Amino acid sequence: NLDIHSKSINVRTGTFRSRNLQKVTFQENCNINIEKHAFAGREISSLVKWPNVVQLIVDGKFGDKTSPNNRSPIPIIHEDAFKGYFGNRIQYYKQYSYLCQFWSWIVNREARHQKRK
Repeated sequence: NLDIHSKSINVRTGTFRSRNLQKVTFQENCNINIEKHAFAGREISSLVKWPNVVQLIVDGKFGDKTSPNNRSPIPIIHEDAFKGYFGNRIQYYKQYSYLCQFWSWIVNREARHQKRK
């Protein structure tokens, strides 16, 4: 098991290849950037525990559960972070990747608007 207690982490391509690794846990409010093929060849159904914000974004509840003055960092997960897998779980991460881009744009616009006040 690997618990990541960093405030900011960049997971590079090919980082998680070990078959011995059982679970990776990212802490809440962590700035996460997961690069393409970071989890190459890994079973992903139960490998990664993401911050709650990932599920909020996929469920369409991020805007309801946060406010412009109090938003959690939005983890960046490359749409092809999990190389070699197909099916529903891969579609989940691809969907998250696209939604993440939209929310990042909105958060940046909110920040610019707040600075103008």
